[in-house]
Amino acid sequence: MFKTTLFAAVCALSISAGAAMASTDRLTDAQYVEAGRCQALISAPTLGGGDTHAIDSLIRQAERGRTAMADDREQQAHDDAAREARTAGAYTKAQLSAERDGACRAMLSSPASFAKSN
Repeated sequence: MFKTTLFAAVCALSISAGAAMASTDRLTDAQYVEAGRCQALISAPTLGGGDTHAIDSLIRQAERGRTAMADDREQQAHDDAAREARTAGAYTKAQLSAERDGACRAMLSSPASFAKSN
């Protein structure tokens, strides 16, 4: 009886650990929303524009299976960031550029480790 219970417990733990490992490679909804914001900042002409192929690919991959609410929040974050960049003064442009060059580049350099760290 003890061996059967122990075996069942070990199986349950390994299944849950496997599920946790599999889900860590997927961006959370908050990270997905942040990716939308980054997409707008990277592509903003007022911030110098940039190549969006990598962020476009990341978002395309991450959008599968998202709820309508997550998609709406991502689109809103994208639109808000684009508007911020379009109307920004010198100080705000510097802040947005720092965000683009810091957090957004970190997300693009290693999406899997970004997903695990956040």
